[in-house]
Amino acid sequence: MTNSFAFSDDVVGVLIDTELNDEKLEEITNLLEQKMENNLSVSLYLEDESKQGITLLAYLKSLFFHYAHPYSIRKVAIVTDLKWFQRSMEAKDFIIEADLKTFDISDRLDAMNWVMQ
Repeated sequence: MTNSFAFSDDVVGVLIDTELNDEKLEEITNLLEQKMENNLSVSLYLEDESKQGITLLAYLKSLFFHYAHPYSIRKVAIVTDLKWFQRSMEAKDFIIEADLKTFDISDRLDAMNWVMQ
């Protein structure tokens, strides 16, 4: 199970302690869809505590999720020390409508503040 918390009515916070695979991604997308029922747009704070990153399948499925909800996701904050994970997410920022930004774990408070704005 993915650990999640809410900053506000329109921000979902998720802590990942294992590799972000398609099963974990499904849990996250379900949380986002639940928030979307009551909000025009939502934001996501995702912190990778596992240091394992994301699988290729989960990455591709996340792209499809964003295409299915092009204007429903406002911001995505990815917090991880894995540089390859950060770079793959930054590449995704050119493809999706959401404003996506990556942060190091030491900058998690900056990420929380950014995603709340």
